[in-house]
Amino acid sequence: LFSINLKRTLACSSMSQIGFILTGVGMTVLLTAQSVGEAGTEAVTGGFASLGHHAAMAMSGTMLHMVNHSMLKLCLFCAAGVVVMGFERISFVWYLKNITWIACVGYFAGMFAYWLQRLIMF
Repeated sequence: LFSINLKRTLACSSMSQIGFILTGVGMTVLLTAQSVGEAGTEAVTGGFASLGHHAAMAMSGTMLHMVNHSMLKLCLFCAAGVVVMGFERISFVWYLKNITWIACVGYFAGMFAYWLQRLIMF
């Protein structure tokens, strides 16, 4: 729980998240096998669209968790690097400071598209 090495602590927390991801993959396989058994077919042809409803939800939840966790860890490892190396010694941070407004515009465009999609879908 209490570690002095910040990057090692972040890596250990990623190991627990890999367990959640593998649980989601396992549920997808289990539910796909169950839906194939119910349909009476031996082979599934088609990929993601041919998964059953619950298996597709398990796969999409797993993919969402993978993307969310990777983006969060990217930010946390960058922040850990800034803390470990010292803020003045990292020159690219000053470069990124100048283009922060681009990230803000991209974020708000993505949020707008997300909520627009939710309004259209429901």
